[in-house]
Parts: sequence; C-alpha cells; structure tokens
Amino acid sequence: MSKVKAEINIGFGAYIRGIGESLPVLGIMALVTLIVTLVYIYLLRCITKPILYGSLLLIFLFLVGCTVYMFKVADGFEDKQSDDYKFAFGTFILFAILTAMFIVCICCMWKAISLGAAVMETASDFIGENKRVVFLPLVAYILSVPIVLWWTMTSIFIYGLGQPEFAKDSFIANIVMNE
Repeated sequence: MSKVKAEINIGFGAYIRGIGESLPVLGIMALVTLIVTLVYIYLLRCITKPILYGSLLLIFLFLVGCTVYMFKVADGFEDKQSDDYKFAFGTFILFAILTAMFIVCICCMWKAISLGAAVMETASDFIGENKRVVFLPLVAYILSVPIVLWWTMTSIFIYGLGQPEFAKDSFIANIVMNE
C-alpha cells in the first residue's frame, strides 16, 4: 500500500471517507425519521387526551398497587419488632402518603390538567395542519452549515499563523509568526 493511501486511512480522512460510504444508510434513516414524525403527528391529533388521562390513571394504579403490596408484605411478618417489618411498614406508609399526595394534586390541579390537555390537542392540530413545521430543524441545520464552515476555516487560519506565546498576568497571547 502506498504511503498516500495509508495516510488517507487514518485520522480525519478516514472519518470523511466513512461518512461518504455511509451516505445511503444516512439517507434511509432521514426518510424513515420523516415518516415516523408524520405518523406521530397524525396519532398525536387523535390520542393526545387519552394518553394524558391514561398515564395519570396508570400512575394512580401503580401507587395503589405498591401501597397494597407493601401492606401485605408488612402484614406477613410474625415478629412486629423486627427491622424487616419496620422497613416494610415504613415503605407502606411512604407509598400511602405518595398516593394521597398524588390524589390531592390531581384534584386540586384538575382544571390546569384539562387546560394543558386542550393546549396539547390544539398544538397537535396546528402541527397536523401545518406539516411544513416538521422541516424547520432541517432548514435551520442547512442554514448553519456556512457558519460552521466559516468558523472552521477561521480556526484553521488562526491555528496556522504561528505559535502562541503567553505572558504572565496577560490573558492575550502573543503569536510568534511562522515563515
């Protein structure tokens, strides 16, 4: 293998070549991501409220289930003075308090929760009607490419000027120029 070809296979050149070889995979990934995003936007319009209320119900059922389970575990101990019983009973009390706090929070914030659900539903309707919003991150990425290239070229230029020489009590380096 020639020396030039060996140098291409290491360092930055290898990274660039790897990106070039993976362009078909990256293209397929971009297409699949776009399709998944559009499906998600459609589903979001249909199931926003059921997801929200269902998750609140599942959290409540989880807390109740943990409370009942820890009560049964604590009740199963013969020795009520053992550390295991005290730990299990303390965990039961903890889950009972968390369940009560969750119920109080849900009851006190029900209007805010329903307003949030309505806002989510309206936002998903907006995105569903304006599917071009999905392309905004792609456009922002493309518009940032020239800035990144400019920054990279400027950094290379500054790096190639010479060796920095730092003086004590100064935050500005003096550049010793190359030929």
